[in-house]
Amino acid sequence: AIANTGGWQSWRTVPGNVGGVTGTHTVYLTFNSGQPADFVNV
Repeated sequence: AIANTGGWQSWRTVPGNVGGVTGTHTVYLTFNSGQPADFVNV
């Protein structure tokens, strides 16, 4: 889980490490929020 940053203009970088794989893979990011709009920038 990623904690609330405290506001729309308070940004946070969250690293995600993936290791130990070879070849081509598809990575899915799933977000669940109570917000009515798309607000995640990946």
